[in-house]
Amino acid sequence: MGCGEQPTTALIGLGSNLGPGPRLFERALDHLSREPRCRIVARSRWHRTRPMGPDQPPYWNGVVRIETVLGPEVLLALLHAIERDCGRVRSRRRWEARTLDLDLLDYGGLTLWTPRLRLPHGLDRAFLRLPLAEVSW
Repeated sequence: MGCGEQPTTALIGLGSNLGPGPRLFERALDHLSREPRCRIVARSRWHRTRPMGPDQPPYWNGVVRIETVLGPEVLLALLHAIERDCGRVRSRRRWEARTLDLDLLDYGGLTLWTPRLRLPHGLDRAFLRLPLAEVSW
């Protein structure tokens, strides 16, 4: 990160129930670690969880804590680009099975509600409780 730029702490949720979840997570984190304006500070273990949607296989879930100088909208765009690079094709259906889901859960405690981004996001979901505890400071 550049000189004089004050980083913000962000939490990113990772989810997958199609394909090799943990390997996709490692690939996604490799992409994220190559972004010079982001630094991975902590990561949870990968946890197997029940799906939220009907008729789906179990999920793998985890959380990473990063420091970044990217704004929340730019960070979200980066996460979506990483998803695409890892083979995700987005659909408009809610709770669908997915190869990789990268959610911006929190961005420095900011509360934001736009058509593209809601912060905080999903911090109360049961499948994130343990991963969030593992990266808490």
